[in-house]
Amino acid sequence: GQHTLKLTREGLPPRVHALRFESPVAFPEGWKPAERKPKLDQMQVNCRRIFLPPNSVNVAALRLAIEDMSRDFGDRYPEGSRLLRQLAELEKRQRAVRGGTAKQQQEVEQALSAVRSRAMLAHPAWKFDKLLFVKQKGRKFSTYTGHLVKGDPGGNLCVLSPVSPGGEVTELVPELPGGVFGRFDLSFDATKVVFCHAKQDGLFRIYEIDIDPKTGRRVPGRGLRQLTFGGGRETETMEQFAGVFCGKGYDDIDPIYLPDGNSMFASTRSERSVLCFPATVTTLHLMDADGKNIRCISRGQVNEINPCVLGDGRVVYMRWE
Repeated sequence: GQHTLKLTREGLPPRVHALRFESPVAFPEGWKPAERKPKLDQMQVNCRRIFLPPNSVNVAALRLAIEDMSRDFGDRYPEGSRLLRQLAELEKRQRAVRGGTAKQQQEVEQALSAVRSRAMLAHPAWKFDKLLFVKQKGRKFSTYTGHLVKGDPGGNLCVLSPVSPGGEVTELVPELPGGVFGRFDLSFDATKVVFCHAKQDGLFRIYEIDIDPKTGRRVPGRGLRQLTFGGGRETETMEQFAGVFCGKGYDDIDPIYLPDGNSMFASTRSERSVLCFPATVTTLHLMDADGKNIRCISRGQVNEINPCVLGDGRVVYMRWE
């Protein structure tokens, strides 16, 4: 007959990883669990998205976001009232087509996505006309192999201007074709960009370029500068450990500018390896503005990545434990 299994929990919804059903008799042919959609209106707003289809709009969360921005920014967010009216109308349409055709439901979702885009792009912080970004193909990234899995080559450091679907994309480093671009950082005065790049099947190194903050383009006559190199100790290590995972050289990733003019980055120059996996470890390093005087500042034995400067000058970063 029919059996009902109900899982309940106070507060946040349970994170069920798997359910296993066993029976002393074989399940009937064609048996499958009945699908019941969760009652989203009974959940906290921030938890509803995990139960929605990919790319769908969390209407309740969007409404709260528009209300918050309208309250916080006032006249600087003039679209708030109109967007809330549009959202209410689309929510009614969404309920009306719930049992309708897939095309009707898709049309409503597309309209909701358009409202979400307009609502987010109307935020006062988006009032700029150039966006710096990295173009890259997909990479299989994990916390402790991100510097090793370079991914498919083909990408660049780019600027989008104006910041719109019809904006023009300009590649800033055409002299580095066919490699993989990693994380970058914009200097505090927006005149320089530091970034990591690996040539095809090569090692990540750190580079820097000068840009014009008004145009978002490379400064004419200013060349590309490579800040980190191999040689010396790296060559010795590669010869000593040739043929194994720690003999492939140093990877330098995730560079950032510091308030004193120097830079911080993560690197395998500390010559450490993961305790339970054949992979090198990245730890935090400092270097002068010109790439000189590189020194390791961490005693960590596991990967440290993604440093970021806080407003008070401290650095927050991720550490794989």
